[in-house]
Amino acid sequence: MGSWIRRHRRYFPFAIAIVTLLLLRPRPWGDPVDGLSIVTAILLCVLGQALRFWTWGSNAIAGESEIRDRGPYVLMRHPLYSGNLLIFAGLAVVYNNVLVYSLLLPSFAFVYHMTARWEESYLRENRGVDYQRYDLKALPRFRPALHNLGCAVETTVPFNSRFAWRKEYPSCCAWIAGIAGLQSYKELVAQGWTWSWPDNWASVVVMGICGTIMLLTVRVRKCKTKGSDLEPVGS
Repeated sequence: MGSWIRRHRRYFPFAIAIVTLLLLRPRPWGDPVDGLSIVTAILLCVLGQALRFWTWGSNAIAGESEIRDRGPYVLMRHPLYSGNLLIFAGLAVVYNNVLVYSLLLPSFAFVYHMTARWEESYLRENRGVDYQRYDLKALPRFRPALHNLGCAVETTVPFNSRFAWRKEYPSCCAWIAGIAGLQSYKELVAQGWTWSWPDNWASVVVMGICGTIMLLTVRVRKCKTKGSDLEPVGS
């Protein structure tokens, strides 16, 4: 089950988004807490993105067959997934419906829990002593072991920002488009298309640009990885 979930984990956000948009209404646009929810959402997404950026940049020297054990991996075993959870939490805050929190957050927690379990089992079987040595540190899966923060910072160097950006700009585009789209949807529900368009055109442009970049990136990466059966563990 873990293997199947891992292979299809990137489709879960789309499925949950469709269910959410069809069945649940967002908190009305213009609500007194609307501004606060947007600020909170952006902060959560930026925090999650920063964690992912830190993870890739500090582990650029590790090859696909090597164990990543630098930077955030000194704090937790799956910092990339922790970053994703923060980003999804931010998107849920934009929608700001209590039922969305109940649907989205437990669903993604389950998906990443099962994915992480499978990856750890795979690494124990295929990476031998190197992963066993890392596994003995008994780090939490998703929450940071803050007592290791000093060591995490020390192992960040050398940091490859170009590699991190190449890995993460599609993720940036995804959550920026997500925030813009959800905010536009809230205005559309509250005011209708005619009245909301003057406020929404900029969001539509942002979504179009981000969507184009993401589609081109997916196409290029598929061409580069054609024939590969297993994507890098932990990505």
